[in-house]
Amino acid sequence: MRLLRFIPAALALTSLPGLVWASGHSYPALAARKDSLGTVSIVADAVMFQDSKGDTDKIFLDDSRRIAGIVLDAVTEQMTAKGYHAQRRPLLSVGRMMGFGRVCKTWEQHGEDIAAFPLAHGPFYTDSTLSPDSTAAASWTQAFAAAGMEFLRKKDAPPLPPVPLEPLRGVVSTDHLFLVHAEITRVSGKKRFGLSLAGLKKIVGTAFDFALIDGRTGEILWENFRFYEDQVPDDAKTAGDMVKKVLKDLP
Repeated sequence: MRLLRFIPAALALTSLPGLVWASGHSYPALAARKDSLGTVSIVADAVMFQDSKGDTDKIFLDDSRRIAGIVLDAVTEQMTAKGYHAQRRPLLSVGRMMGFGRVCKTWEQHGEDIAAFPLAHGPFYTDSTLSPDSTAAASWTQAFAAAGMEFLRKKDAPPLPPVPLEPLRGVVSTDHLFLVHAEITRVSGKKRFGLSLAGLKKIVGTAFDFALIDGRTGEILWENFRFYEDQVPDDAKTAGDMVKKVLKDLP
């Protein structure tokens, strides 16, 4: 979501290397409930920005879908290793939560004429089986927004009010959802050098926001956020290492 793009920029002047920001919440009740969760559907919204430039960011849909697949595989593998009955779903969307009102240049793959593609609003791709109608689309947006608000919740503040997610249970046929939100910014060449000179290198990298939600009640059972400076989950090993750190505190 848009907040993921703002958080790294807001922290750009800090001196923390590598991992710049992380959630600080704990969820002690999850361990006792883990064995009764049943199948957990893993659903992702992801987007990769190339050569970030204000409101005309460029998004290659093929790159976003490819990296999302690598991340989904890593999450499924590691949740299974932790004892969850994890079921990987197709990529839900590209750019669903990237920012309300924000426009980007998007095209399918490298080599196509950028000028031929108009500015557009997200989401730039949506899986029709996971989001078959406007009701499901609105529920997915609510679910991912709730995960983002959980990240912003103060550490000792009471839980946020649950969001109604009943329509999604019919779509995925499971009671529990594991949401994977990824925003990746890749900048190269002169633009990377310019950002470094401006002290804004930390806006380049990967932001992950993961959340386990009870689809029956809308309760967030677990959530964690990580921002990785100058790292992109381009391959299975890199993605696995990055995902492992996000899931470290998941029972």
